[in-house]
Amino acid sequence: MTSAWVAKEVIGDCILYEGDMRAVLPELAEKADLCATDPPYRLTSGGRGQTMGGKFHPDRYDNKGDLMQVLPWAKMPAPIFAALKEDADAYVMTNSKHVARSQIAFEAGGFKHHELLTWDKGAVTRQPFYLRCQEFTHYLWKGRARHIADGGAKTRFACAAPKNHWHPTAKPTSLMALYVLQSSDLGGLVLDPFAGSAATLIAAAAFGRRAIGVELKPRFFDLACEAVHAAYADGFAQVHAAWDRDRLANNIRGLAHAA
Repeated sequence: MTSAWVAKEVIGDCILYEGDMRAVLPELAEKADLCATDPPYRLTSGGRGQTMGGKFHPDRYDNKGDLMQVLPWAKMPAPIFAALKEDADAYVMTNSKHVARSQIAFEAGGFKHHELLTWDKGAVTRQPFYLRCQEFTHYLWKGRARHIADGGAKTRFACAAPKNHWHPTAKPTSLMALYVLQSSDLGGLVLDPFAGSAATLIAAAAFGRRAIGVELKPRFFDLACEAVHAAYADGFAQVHAAWDRDRLANNIRGLAHAA
């Protein structure tokens, strides 16, 4: 019998799978309480008037819209919806170009839409039509809606994007910790079907949750496993310190890491 995944690694309360999430999710033994993910999506192509650096340097990006292998929005919701419990929340990240089509796809896939959240990442993405300094997150649910842990939190959350990271679209653990702490309980199972830099998995484990992540690209899978190992070795001290700094900077008085 052929396995649905190429590799599997268990690290503490985290399980990481290398493979296509469409094949892996139906084979999971337990349904998740929460999904928090940053899917890969196409970027704006063409229009380059100057050489850019970082992940958009010509050596890394050909300006055709695909920074990495992407899956059409319409193909994402069904396996994620089926992998969640009857009553569950989901946080799905996107950018301004994809807000409408991603919301349409996930609502067509059975999810209901609570709110559009904003991540103010401080650093800007250079482009000729305004400097882009934010990304967006669809806050969704299935089944019966649950209350978030801190209803006083605003729809905008500001924290710095990781610098000089090995993953081109790495997200800060504080951002993913916000979603994990707001919409899951201690011991709950958090799913990230596009694990990437493992920020969701690390945030979940740091705050007493279990986590499952799926990553398609072998190199990112290996590096994500290394990142989770390193976070455990550190006792999640950096994650906790960053969260307490960022939550206070955003006037979130609850959700302390001890909780």
